[in-house]
Amino acid sequence: MNKLERAFWEQLQTAQRAMEFRFIWREPVVLRLAGRTTYKPDFVSCTPLNHLTFWEVKGYMRDDAAVKLKVAASQFPCFQWVLVQRKRGLWQCRDVTDRGIGTQIFNPF
Repeated sequence: MNKLERAFWEQLQTAQRAMEFRFIWREPVVLRLAGRTTYKPDFVSCTPLNHLTFWEVKGYMRDDAAVKLKVAASQFPCFQWVLVQRKRGLWQCRDVTDRGIGTQIFNPF
């Protein structure tokens, strides 16, 4: 884990202790997108209602990473997909859907 991922992992653990999540995992799955192309989300959380959220933590979003994230969200729409970045000391989270990365920024904590 890099520093940014570790800091977000600590945020997820704090939320889990506050009973917002039943479980959190670090890189628990590898999703096959096409051919030999795979995607491994940084974190997965499970709410008390068994709703899974896939979290992708990025300091800088490269084009290939953005494409993989969008394709994963379109192929697996049954999960919530969130792009996490840290700006000015605050966590900024954007929903990712089959239409792309949203502009709406929310703070899940």
